[in-house]
Amino acid sequence: MKCSERKIIGNEKLGKDYYLLKYESQFSEKSIVPGQFISISLNSEAMVLRRPFSIFDVNSNVVSVFYKKVGKGTCILAEKKKGELINVLEVLGKGFSFYDKDRSLAVVSGGIGVAPLYFLAKRLRSMEKDVFIYLGARTELELFFEDDLKKMGCSVCVTTDDGSKNICGTVCCGLEPDCEKNNFDRIYACGPKPMLKAVAGVADKANILCEVSMEEVMGCGFGVCLGCAVKIKTKETNPIYKMVCKDGPVFDSQEIDWE
Repeated sequence: MKCSERKIIGNEKLGKDYYLLKYESQFSEKSIVPGQFISISLNSEAMVLRRPFSIFDVNSNVVSVFYKKVGKGTCILAEKKKGELINVLEVLGKGFSFYDKDRSLAVVSGGIGVAPLYFLAKRLRSMEKDVFIYLGARTELELFFEDDLKKMGCSVCVTTDDGSKNICGTVCCGLEPDCEKNNFDRIYACGPKPMLKAVAGVADKANILCEVSMEEVMGCGFGVCLGCAVKIKTKETNPIYKMVCKDGPVFDSQEIDWE
């Protein structure tokens, strides 16, 4: 983990409120595990806490972050220009797991949940795995990177809540029928909590191992502020919690108490 000023080499607007930030990092592609994240200080009196962002991609020592402009912090970040410096705490958290025996893998994204999954798909393809991507969004305008993932060699299934592209419905409408057909060894997922709960249910029903990247509000990024606690299943009387920033953000889906 290292905190330093890093130079922005791009902050491209990809669509309404969606951006792809690129900066020079001291970490290499091989040293970062897909699913890990960074934390950015926006150097604003109004924004005391850092903002966490999933690592979207890494090429050599260039880290990319895909984000949506939704609040004060991301509004400030969206105004940053090429050549400016940002204060980055990197690299944080526990990423996804990889297993040699796995051959057929499902990667399931809901909305901005694609942010940590592009790098995951890239890593899996470099390991010559069969990767099936399920991209879910509210509308076609909120779908990104479909063509890039196809060029990578992934099979891509798209679902939209409003039916504006391909399957009309949630991402599970595409995933569930394919579980038996494609004989998945493992499912990886990131997205809003209700979606993750649904994906975990599909995985349990099909008896498929599943890892989920949890989206919670993080303050410090390393487990001190206790702001990103997630409830864990336990047989004990008292509830048990883990910190998404330190113990995750990636968890075994069966570990999470979804109720």
